[in-house]
Amino acid sequence: MLAMSPDMAALCASIGTALAHRSGAFDSFTGSESSRQPSDMQIPARVTLAEATAFRAAALAACAAGARDLDLAGLAEYDSAAVAVLLEIRRAPGGAGVRFLNVPANLRKLASLYGVDSLLFDIRTTATDLGRV
Repeated sequence: MLAMSPDMAALCASIGTALAHRSGAFDSFTGSESSRQPSDMQIPARVTLAEATAFRAAALAACAAGARDLDLAGLAEYDSAAVAVLLEIRRAPGGAGVRFLNVPANLRKLASLYGVDSLLFDIRTTATDLGRV
C-alpha cells in the first residue's frame, strides 16, 4: 500500500468533499453552501517525485468531476514531477479548460526551463469557456 503524507491525505479528503457536493457549491471552511465552485481545489505544500503519484490521481479525479481552478498558492516544495503532473492534467479530457492559479515564480521558471510554461500557464479562458456565465 502507498504511504500518504498528511498533505496528500488532506487533499484527498477535500476532493472527496468536492465530489460529494458537486451538485451544489459547498464551502469546506464553513460547511455551508457558497458561490465557490464545488470542485475547485488547492494542492498540497509538497509535490515531488515521492508525492506525484498520489497527487496525479487526486488531481485527475477532481478534473474529471469538473474542477477548473487549481490553486497553487500553497505549493512550497516541488520538483520536475510537479511540472509533469500539471502537464498530464492539461492533456487529460477537459484539462484544456483548467486554470492554474497563484503559480509560484520558481515553478513558472522550472516549466520555462523545460519549454512548457506556455502550455501550462498562458492559457486564456473566459467565463463562457468555464461555464460560468
